[in-house]
This record gives sequence, C-alpha cells and structure tokens, in this order.
Amino acid sequence: MKYWRTMRALVVGYFALIALGLVVGTFVSGNPAMLLGVAFVAAIGAFAAFMFKKAMDAFSAALARARAALETVAAQGVDAPGASVQEKWDASVAQTYLGSRNTISRMNTGTGLTVEGLYAGAQWQFASYVLPARGQPMYYVSSYVRVAIEGANIPFKIARQGIGGRVAAALGAPTDVQIGDEAFDKAFALTGDADVLREVLDAQTRRDLLALMEQSSGPFWSMDLEVVEGSLVLHWPGEMTGPFALALRDFLARVRGRLLEVLARRAVSGVRVGGFRSTGDSVEESEVERSSATAQGSSRA
Repeated sequence: MKYWRTMRALVVGYFALIALGLVVGTFVSGNPAMLLGVAFVAAIGAFAAFMFKKAMDAFSAALARARAALETVAAQGVDAPGASVQEKWDASVAQTYLGSRNTISRMNTGTGLTVEGLYAGAQWQFASYVLPARGQPMYYVSSYVRVAIEGANIPFKIARQGIGGRVAAALGAPTDVQIGDEAFDKAFALTGDADVLREVLDAQTRRDLLALMEQSSGPFWSMDLEVVEGSLVLHWPGEMTGPFALALRDFLARVRGRLLEVLARRAVSGVRVGGFRSTGDSVEESEVERSSATAQGSSRA
C-alpha cells in the first residue's frame, strides 16, 4: 500500500504542478485559452488519481483475502490453534513472482504475511506476499508452504518442464531425471538423486502434482516443490484460500514422510536426517549410524 500511496503522490502531484504552471501562465500572458490546457491536465490528474484508488482497493482486497486464508490456517492448520498472523516473509526460501529468490526483499514494495506453528511434530510456515503491479489485476501474489525435514539439505526439485527440456525429451535426450511416467516426465523437470526421486514420487504423488500444476496459473512461473535450507517448500504462484492451504499441508506432509523414509533407508552419503547419519562415500558403501538419545555413542545398523 505504501508503494501505491507514494506513486499516487508523485504522479498526481506532477500533474498538479503542471496545472498550477498553466494557471500562472494564463494570468501572466492574459491568454484565457490556456485555461483549456489547465482543464485537460486536471482531467488527466483526476483519472490518474482514480486509477491509483482502484489499484489500492485491489491490493487491499488481495491482502485481506491472504490474511483471512492464513487466519484459517492459524485456527485449523497447526497443533496450537490461534497462532498469530505475522507481517513477514522469508525471501531466502520463497520464490517470487519472477521465479527467483530475494527479489521481493530487495524491492520491498509489498506486504508479506506468515503463520508459523507445529503440525504432526514438524515446524511449518504458511506465507503469502502481495506485490503491487501496474497491470491488471494491479497486484501479484506469491505463496509458499514450508515444512522442516530435520536438517536434510539435498538436491531435490520438481518444477514445470521448460521449452528446452521438452525439446530435448522429444529428441530422445532428456536433460533431467526421468521417472518413466510419460505424462509426468513431459510436465515436470526433476533435479536430484534419480533413485530418491523415483521412490518419493509414487503414482498418487505424481497424480497430485499434475493436478496442482493444472491449477497453477502464475504469470511468469508455476508451482514447484524443492528442498531449500533444510526444508521442503512448495511454492504456489498465487493466492491460497484457507481450505486449499490445508490441502497443500496434507499433501506436503505425505511427501515429507516419503522423503524422510527414503533418505533414512538409503542413507544418502553426507545427509543427516531423522537421527540417521551415513558413514560411506556412496549409497552402496554407506554404513548407517543411528544416534541414541539415551546412551553415549551410537549403535550401528
């Protein structure tokens, strides 16, 4: 809102100064025809003020919807109902409407809202950022749902397949991990350990991701799912209603469970997760240590 107020003051003030100059010129020159110019400039200034009011109303309405959705999450989506909606946004893990991180934090022209809390023993974040835009509908919304995955920080990303990837796949030389599901491989580009991705992305998860992709309609980017800073993050290119945010939570909880099971079972070298630590240089050579909370040292599996 501060952005629109500032822009309105600058633009309307600019036209007001022009109109004032024309009024002064009319008196100095004694030419009443210049008053037509005053009327014309005043009309432009009034139209600009109207459009800025329209933009501010649209922005305020989008922000109110985002707040209402997160209030639903605070009441129903975490284990301690009544969590507060905070005005903040973690740009280090969030995709922006341009599909890159930290852009919004540098621009700092919108308003971010976040709810944090525990659910099923894990730390969660639900967030939306409303950003002013000059084209219809006068704003963009970026959202994300984030859940901690116990310190695991591995290459893992599922994103919309780009034109280059589709062309490479059509020529028989795909540039990303292939699952073996033609519709899914055509829709998504996968980054990470191929075996881990194949185990996590069972048939139901693939169907859910395809359905979410069809619902996403971001102007520059689409929904994606990735591991960032020890968290599993689903980026959503738009607004979330309360029920939809809860549905994303349930989906993400299931993906998180599968990912943790796979990482613990395969003991990917160098990853600490769920009390497991691999000691080898590869999946095949790894000897897994499971830390004990009640005894010194560790037991070997």
